[in-house]
Amino acid sequence: MMMKFTRSWVVLAGLSAVGALLSGGAWAQQQKSPAAAPAPVIRPLPPKGSQFVFIDQGEIETGASAFRGLLTERDKMATGLQAEINRMEKDLRTADEELNKQRAVLSPDAYTQRRRDLDKRFSDAQTTVNNRKRDIDQAVGDAYNKVMKQVFDIVAEIVRENDYKVVLERKVVVVAESSLDISGEVVSRLNKKMPSVAVAVPK
Repeated sequence: MMMKFTRSWVVLAGLSAVGALLSGGAWAQQQKSPAAAPAPVIRPLPPKGSQFVFIDQGEIETGASAFRGLLTERDKMATGLQAEINRMEKDLRTADEELNKQRAVLSPDAYTQRRRDLDKRFSDAQTTVNNRKRDIDQAVGDAYNKVMKQVFDIVAEIVRENDYKVVLERKVVVVAESSLDISGEVVSRLNKKMPSVAVAVPK
């Protein structure tokens, strides 16, 4: 006997898909949960007055404890959301199965009304998941921006202290001496000034 897929089951299948998109942001896609904090590579700063220096964003995000802690918090929130999705899936699946069992003893009107009610529960569940994902993405994004502001402030501080002229990001540099990389100094100062960042966990 071929199984018929109701609208409710289509919505239910979408819940887990929404949960899987939690880490779909550009930064999150590039990051994995931290294993062990690597020691930042501290290099002597380039000579004062250097025309060009560069930073490696990947090295900064890997070495800075604030970024690593942010990844941990993101994963905790993702796990919590997935648990919530699993609970809703279980409850809705049970309700759908019970309604199908009662179909033979319900009048057409009664069955139609209960099906509408259940469809609304499915729709409400998906809205809840979408809202939770949005709130988590917002919280993580806000915390990330706070750390990045500190990064920019530190870079500006290093530039002022050493009279550097131009700071480039490693991705746009084709070839450069590693001695022009100030990332290690940025990580060292960031770990002292902002060892962690608070994430406003959505209610």
